[in-house]
Amino acid sequence: MGDGINSNGATEITISTIWDNLAGGNGGGIYASFGTMTVAGSTISGNSAGSNGGGIYTFSVATITDSTISGNSSVSNGGALLLDLIISVLIFC
Repeated sequence: MGDGINSNGATEITISTIWDNLAGGNGGGIYASFGTMTVAGSTISGNSAGSNGGGIYTFSVATITDSTISGNSSVSNGGALLLDLIISVLIFC
């Protein structure tokens, strides 16, 4: 899980590029569980997952702003993004 970033708490990613990662399970680029996840001004591309959420897989309250999520893939669900057990999501990309 989470070949690029694997976080089990609050996660903040700002002005970053997460690319070309491969996870055997969930979250090729980012796997974030619990806490909150914020992604701002970032690019998440070219990641893949053997299960769900090629770009991002999260169990967190997620806020994604001014970011690009493209060219990600997964074997099962959510090639770009899989939001599981989310309370609220704000996406302005």
